[in-house]
Amino acid sequence: MQPFFFDGCAGKLFCLYFPAQGSQNKGAVLHMPAFAEEMNKSRHMVVQQARELAQCGYGVLLADLFGTGDSEGEFVEARWHIWQRDIGLLVDWLQRREYKDITLWGLRLGALLALSCVPANPAVKQLLFWQPVINGELFSQQFLRLRLAANMMGGGEKETVKSLKAQLDDGTPLEIAGYDLSPELFAGIAQSSMKSMSLPEDLKGLYWLEVTGTKKELAIPSQKQLSEWKDAHSLAIKSEAVEGKQFWSNQEIVWAENLISQTTSLFSE
Repeated sequence: MQPFFFDGCAGKLFCLYFPAQGSQNKGAVLHMPAFAEEMNKSRHMVVQQARELAQCGYGVLLADLFGTGDSEGEFVEARWHIWQRDIGLLVDWLQRREYKDITLWGLRLGALLALSCVPANPAVKQLLFWQPVINGELFSQQFLRLRLAANMMGGGEKETVKSLKAQLDDGTPLEIAGYDLSPELFAGIAQSSMKSMSLPEDLKGLYWLEVTGTKKELAIPSQKQLSEWKDAHSLAIKSEAVEGKQFWSNQEIVWAENLISQTTSLFSE
């Protein structure tokens, strides 16, 4: 594991690089993290998966996006378009290390971000989605509700999703669960949806994995999205629901071992 700082378009990004192990170079995997506190709750899972993919012969690059984690910038300065541009720069960095086929690995909102970057980065030949967010507008509204819930528990001023969106529309950032959300980032997320995105014809494959309880099937919106893509594209799509705990949202640090083992199995084929 090699930590370093990378010169992004708006500031330095903290990165962890896991070089491919063994003599076979199978390609590279670039991780797009989850959003806000979900990213912190997921670090242990992401690092363990990165180690296992490196053992399978893949170079793996993890990066804190601008304004998040140990990268430069404050969260309130983060922008969707900055993240997209930085992903392109990180893809170029991997290409300069002679990785030809690159997989974008997105967790939660990171999956939506990854998909939005595919058209501008032809070196990306495969996608890996962990518990992907399909609808950015719905996700952004759910994030706003974290503030409503906190205010209700704390006896604060009564607010609504509508009133919070009005503040953002007026250009006022909002503090939500310890994160200062800018109107610009909120808009970038809310305007993104997988339903409005098509998959490039030269994309080789898509892995879509979700963590469920005892009911081992994908969520209904996921099934619908995958069905639409399968009807419109000929690429190989593999989807799987695995039993485990929702590590990205659990109050405690928990593991979803089946998710790691299934992902490793797919990349070992």
